[in-house]
Amino acid sequence: MAENNNEVRLVSSSGDSIHCRRADTFLSRFMGLMGRDRLPEGQGLLIVPCNSIHMFFMKFAIDVAFLDKEYKIVKLVRNLAPGRIIGTVRGAFQAVEVSAGGMPESFVEGARLEVAGSS
Repeated sequence: MAENNNEVRLVSSSGDSIHCRRADTFLSRFMGLMGRDRLPEGQGLLIVPCNSIHMFFMKFAIDVAFLDKEYKIVKLVRNLAPGRIIGTVRGAFQAVEVSAGGMPESFVEGARLEVAGSS
């Protein structure tokens, strides 16, 4: 991913990270990952604001972490298949989506992530 204001790196306390493109406009949130075949390893989509997701029109399964405003993981769902829905997640303000199997093991419920530029 090229570095710009719409990209961040989310880092766990163990140093694992995901480089994310930020989706924070109506269109970018609406489109999400629809139409893509997969995301490259180590890359994801950070959707802000977001407290629920749907997998309609998706071509691949994802792992998703719902985060509060302080980047604490409040819910983690692994291997969410196309066509599924995750309803409102209490306390969630944003969500990180990666290809299924791509969420680092250190990204667990209760973990607080740090935000860095996308270097």
